[in-house]
Amino acid sequence: MNWKALMLVLLFAAPIAFAVPVWKATPAKNVAIAVKPAAVQPGFDKVYSVLDNLESRNISTAEIRAIVQAGEANMTNATRATKIGIAREINEKWRDFRKGALKTVVEQKTDEGMTRARKALEQLKTIRAKMVEKGLNTKGVDNAISRIERNIARADATQSAVKKLAELKRIQWELQYAKTYIKRMLNRQEAPTYRELGQAEVDAAVQPFADSAS
Repeated sequence: MNWKALMLVLLFAAPIAFAVPVWKATPAKNVAIAVKPAAVQPGFDKVYSVLDNLESRNISTAEIRAIVQAGEANMTNATRATKIGIAREINEKWRDFRKGALKTVVEQKTDEGMTRARKALEQLKTIRAKMVEKGLNTKGVDNAISRIERNIARADATQSAVKKLAELKRIQWELQYAKTYIKRMLNRQEAPTYRELGQAEVDAAVQPFADSAS
């Protein structure tokens, strides 16, 4: 499971799902309503898979794992009502757990992205030096380097994961612009503008960061 799928599971999935009772007859005056017992569907394998992935990212899952394991054990030979009660209890604990887990996953991915950004910045400086040797215009690269250094400094100065992520996105824009600019200069073409960066190019620039932990 890659980190994107993991975040989606943490965001939207209740670990233990149970069906709503199915009404077999339409309510009407003096007519009995037949109710089909709900089928409880404990997705314990899925839960353990998510927890294993989180453990591989050094995120502690011992407490929630113990709760899930106890719930699974108590499901054996339990009545339908008891199973639903167990599922609700596990889901409540899961909601509390996922808040912290999501925060940690976002922080980890942002840190990984910033590490890659720093490496890309050094590569960009090396390319710029070679462009100078060839007598090529480096104005666009110079500007990108200055902005990236500023963005990295801002990211380092904040404790907010949201603000760090915003700086990372700006860095990705600058790297994509620099890449396009270098290609244009090597081909003796006109320098690009930021407006020329279509969404497809932006996605292409962001994807390597997203793939880093896949």
